[in-house]
Amino acid sequence: MYFKGFGVEQSYEKAVDLFKKGVAQNFPAAMFMLGVCYENGFGIPENLSLAKEWYSNAALYDYAQAKAYLNKLNNASGLKSVEINQDNNLFNEFKQIGIIPDKYQRTHIDIDNDIQLAGNWDGEIIVYDWSGNEILEQQKVNLTITQTGYSISANWDSDMTHTTSKGFVQGNEVNFEELKLITEDALGGLSVEAIKNITFSIVKTDSAVYLKGSVDSYLPDQKEPSYPKLIVLKAGNSGSEYLVENEAVEQINAEISDSPIFNIYPNPFSHKLTIDYHIIKDGNVSIKLYNISGSKVMEIKPESFCAAGFYSHDVELDLNPGTYLIEIVQDETRQVRKVIKN
Repeated sequence: MYFKGFGVEQSYEKAVDLFKKGVAQNFPAAMFMLGVCYENGFGIPENLSLAKEWYSNAALYDYAQAKAYLNKLNNASGLKSVEINQDNNLFNEFKQIGIIPDKYQRTHIDIDNDIQLAGNWDGEIIVYDWSGNEILEQQKVNLTITQTGYSISANWDSDMTHTTSKGFVQGNEVNFEELKLITEDALGGLSVEAIKNITFSIVKTDSAVYLKGSVDSYLPDQKEPSYPKLIVLKAGNSGSEYLVENEAVEQINAEISDSPIFNIYPNPFSHKLTIDYHIIKDGNVSIKLYNISGSKVMEIKPESFCAAGFYSHDVELDLNPGTYLIEIVQDETRQVRKVIKN
């Protein structure tokens, strides 16, 4: 939990301390995770020899992931590191005007009316480590969207992915049904992720309009959220039109909103959901479940006072298959996520 920041404030250092305590009790999972930390320099100096040693120790307990990582390390001619292509004019443009931060920060800007995204957008998706301090990977992205009211159809092309998806817009949040992303780890292994939600903010300059978004993505195999990601897009040259009726615009380097941040997983789910949320400031918080027609099904968390901090709820839901909405409200601020019951 400390390693990934689920339910607690992310800290590699605290995670490493706990992995070492687990190693002292001969837990192979702790040996494997200590190897991950040594391989990547997470909370401890990078040391590939020690990474191999701890993967080998875990493999002696028949720990499958350790065997796979050890095999990749032994067969790797050289570890891949993220390289910022100096000829990537678009990425450099984003950096120059300050909309790709050095450290990952989730932003949330409330927009009263539904964002209008129809058109062609070019940009980058940037994958950060769990601490948000380092870029692990970047891919070029082209996103073409058609929109009718709140419904959208999206065509996504990135370096390793071509996929299409339906979805819907609510305020500045875009929810996708089947948007996939393939990412690559340092040793060339591939992961298939599902992008469930992007919370966009708008950046306008004298010459262009940009979208910056926090990406909520999910690893179906592990049934948990994946690395934090930022997507930055620029209106393309193929007739893109961008409109927000109330002209709500994020200024570059705007402060993070006081809105709560929350993730829901697994999604789709069978019977049990986990809701993680981070309250930025003290206030009254409630969480409710609605069906797709907008009728309230249940109160997951009745309104009550919450001090600023990290919270997590595990909820057993006996529901008919279908699409539902989960609403979190803090004082006057409301956010909604779509979930699917299998």
